Amino acid sequence: FTLRNMPAPASPEMVSLRDAAAVFADDVIDGTAAEALTRFLSTCPEPEVQPQGLTASYWSSAEEARTSPRNLVDILVASLLDREDVRDRLGKVEGAEWWWQDTDQDDPPKVYHTDSNVWFEDGQSIKQHPYSGSVMYLSDEGGPTILFTETAACAILPKRGRYMLFQGDLPHGVLHPLEEHTSAPFSRLTLLLNWWRERPPGLSEAPEIPFDSREVESIRGRDEQPSQLLRGCLQPTPAASASAAATATAAASAAPTTTTPATTAPIAASSSAAASLPFEAHAEAWKRQTLPQGMVPSILSNGFATTSYRDAFDLLEREQ
Repeated sequence: FTLRNMPAPASPEMVSLRDAAAVFADDVIDGTAAEALTRFLSTCPEPEVQPQGLTASYWSSAEEARTSPRNLVDILVASLLDREDVRDRLGKVEGAEWWWQDTDQDDPPKVYHTDSNVWFEDGQSIKQHPYSGSVMYLSDEGGPTILFTETAACAILPKRGRYMLFQGDLPHGVLHPLEEHTSAPFSRLTLLLNWWRERPPGLSEAPEIPFDSREVESIRGRDEQPSQLLRGCLQPTPAASASAAATATAAASAAPTTTTPATTAPIAASSSAAASLPFEAHAEAWKRQTLPQGMVPSILSNGFATTSYRDAFDLLEREQ
């Protein structure tokens, strides 16, 4: 857990995503579809790690998901790619890598990490980040997802049917549940989909598991909703200049500034915070994987909360 500059993005394509490092939309699937996907995942065998890899996940081809789906996740992949806002965000992708996480009150939250595919070949390891990561929330319970850029952070609460897309090389993890949500046992179920421009090595073929037409319609039924529902929730913010920091008021320094885009705003990112904090103001909370108290009112009212920092930081001990 260090305070130092993060490395440059992995590719120029990553830079183009920096104008909206993370976006999300609510009610992308309804309760019936979430229940169908939950049943599917409860019967789906766990993916296996391939001999030359470190990744245990499945692969769904975008083309095959549209023309000859093998299971309900294929149906979801095709449905997401049929959305204009998702399609505009992703551009042309070959498919999605997917797996799921099912945790409860006895499990520790997922540690900070970046998603990557690691493959060993000719005595060397090849590491790639996906073009975009994403989360489909299948329950309303558990701690927020947290995303970090060089100088900003965004926390998003689980909500069934909520879908979040984020830049594929961003550090992220899961926080402990908010104090307001810790009074009862919970089950936090998420379906993770990483979108790739080219299929990486070492992924298992998606299993063929029968589904019925009602389940398909429950997932595809949202195709008729208006497009451009994704909301920008995280925009990297350059470190504030010395003069800007000097003019920031004491009140602005005492609490983070959050943004609240309209629910039907287009995909463009929300505005940067007018004043930013020193990272040390929240460092202890992030070390404990808890949400800083100043961000709690925003996440409870909006479903997400953002804050920006004056100094660049890195939450991960990265390999050299």
